[in-house]
Amino acid sequence: MTKKQHYVPRMYLKRWKTEDGNLFVITKDNQDKKIKKVTIDDSLFYKPYCYDIILPDGTPWTKNEVEEDLGNFENRHARLLNRIIQCCDNGTIVLNNKENRTKDFLEFVYLMVLRSPYYNIPFTLDGVETTVSELDMVLQQMFGDKWNLYSRSIVVNSLNNQFLNELLDDLLNKEFPKIFFLKAPDDVSFVTSDNPAMCICNKNDIKQPLNKPDSLPVDLIYIPISPRYASVLIYRDCKQIPYVKKTVSILSKDNVKMFNRMYWKSDNTFTIVSNNKADLIDILKNDLVLF
Repeated sequence: MTKKQHYVPRMYLKRWKTEDGNLFVITKDNQDKKIKKVTIDDSLFYKPYCYDIILPDGTPWTKNEVEEDLGNFENRHARLLNRIIQCCDNGTIVLNNKENRTKDFLEFVYLMVLRSPYYNIPFTLDGVETTVSELDMVLQQMFGDKWNLYSRSIVVNSLNNQFLNELLDDLLNKEFPKIFFLKAPDDVSFVTSDNPAMCICNKNDIKQPLNKPDSLPVDLIYIPISPRYASVLIYRDCKQIPYVKKTVSILSKDNVKMFNRMYWKSDNTFTIVSNNKADLIDILKNDLVLF
């Protein structure tokens, strides 16, 4: 069984490698605020058996079902991101009805949200007769506070190998957002984090209760896909958004810095990753009020 299970896929993190194969990181709860250089190995963004449940006697109740299912998604998504980046490099249409389908890109983004321990889109748990807090208490008593509630619900359902597929299909049946791809200029890069998909919700605009299965109270999801490129998924009215719809939009240096600083301001981000030390220095120097 695979013990080290990553909640940020390595195929994604590798896109931030420096020429010598390292990453620059800064951790928000580290009081000295030092920027560290780390190797891209198994030491970053994993938990032991994070998608499995180990019984008190040490035997596994689940046996990597979710980990293997996630690996299948990662292989497909790695190829998809490579094609998307190539389209951005060439200045051609990014998403199409052939090899770069909108549905496939949304599948990648939603899965990056769902597998994060800091996920911040509320979802319902179908078929659960007890309250969420009661279920969470029972799971913590049985297995300890080893993972967040939603990931534990994935584990509980992991014996059904179609669970992740059904979950994503349900999300993809919702109204698709407007998707934009963004390019950083040469003198600055996009950073990422242990919570790569940044979900921004305006609670005042929620028109449906959170317990309704068809509610998705998100204004936008922001996710970088490499140091050079990022994407914004916008669910609200975006007539005033100054981005190109089908190809890539080149941002100003200040706009890239604004997106980078969002991670430092987020309550759901603890470690920020870059391939450029200067970008992390900028995050530490500057303050930003988002809303």
